[in-house]
Amino acid sequence: MRRLALPGIIAALFLAPPVALASDQSALAELKSIRALVDHADTEAVRRIEMVRLALPPDASPLLKRELASTEERVRGCLSPGALQAIAGLAVAAAPGGASVGKPALGKPALGATPARAPGLDRAQPAGSRSTAETIPRAQRLRLLATTLAAVAAAAAAAAVFMMYRRAQDKSERLAQLNRELEDQARRDPLTRLQNRRAFLDKMTERSESPAQRRASTDCITLINIDNFRLVNDRLGHDVGDAVLAEVGRRLNKVVRDTDMLVRWGGEEFLVFSPNAHPNQMRMMLERVMGAVGSTPVQVDVKSIPVTISAGLACVPFSGIPEAEFDWQKVVSLADKALHHAKQQGRNRAVAVAGVNADETDALAAIESGFSDAVEQGIVEVMQVPGPVGAQVRQLHPA
Repeated sequence: MRRLALPGIIAALFLAPPVALASDQSALAELKSIRALVDHADTEAVRRIEMVRLALPPDASPLLKRELASTEERVRGCLSPGALQAIAGLAVAAAPGGASVGKPALGKPALGATPARAPGLDRAQPAGSRSTAETIPRAQRLRLLATTLAAVAAAAAAAAVFMMYRRAQDKSERLAQLNRELEDQARRDPLTRLQNRRAFLDKMTERSESPAQRRASTDCITLINIDNFRLVNDRLGHDVGDAVLAEVGRRLNKVVRDTDMLVRWGGEEFLVFSPNAHPNQMRMMLERVMGAVGSTPVQVDVKSIPVTISAGLACVPFSGIPEAEFDWQKVVSLADKALHHAKQQGRNRAVAVAGVNADETDALAAIESGFSDAVEQGIVEVMQVPGPVGAQVRQLHPA
């Protein structure tokens, strides 16, 4: 606002009469006051320095002349030389007796001359009338700012999308993990943490749907039952019975092969599915199983409980009969018959069905009518594996 008012201020200043200076001290004080005005680029300094110059006596002291020159130099640093000369001419014309031919009248520029303007007037223009040199950098800055803001916005959007994706991915992973855990729980026995009957049935379904060449090997199925387990529940309680079941499952899991599938079949029964197993190898597996359970009593709190098991084993395919005629379900039934035969023989033993010594049809019919009779008649060939013998075993067989 101050710069915009400079032309009116200059005209008003030149209408005032010159100031008479009484002494050097008055001139020095005036120059010091002018210096204060110069710091603000006030045109009052221009008018007043010209008045000092006009009123300066011929015999002015060197100090006064130096101060005048120094002050004028500072004023010239604030205003352009053309403006100083124009203002000086106006000041001379306004002084008493200072008018001359060719000099402009008071406050009026010479004919055809361009009035001088104080510095800063060109700069003190409305914002809308800036030069092209100033407008282009500002436009570039605006474009740079817009580009930067767009880049920041794009980065923020990308970060937000990435975070949403990660959250969705984490949720999907947690959901998948939860589904796996639920599926695993549905396929495991809650007491023994072994796989349950459903898991075994799924395994057999997968096996049945596999190509025939992948089922060329022999797979064995063993059913295991804890001897006299009802006595444990009746005499010691179901909590002790549950502890015995869990411990028997743990011992069995330690001695079966890594490729075997150990299942809690139901109640006090367990099942072992042994893929790619030769019947001759099954004898060693049965010995390990019988010894792991029956060699050491089960400890429940302060109670020492002797436990033995009986087992029945059969393989698929059975005795060279195609699976289409004698599938895995019939093999499980055959293993169950072998298990009951072991019970009849005195418990604490395993019976493995090795094959048949008769026509296939007659042998299967004999097995269905009575497994033990078929064994006694020699129609069915079996292998017996006794369990460990000791005092703790005899305690399980009360008279």
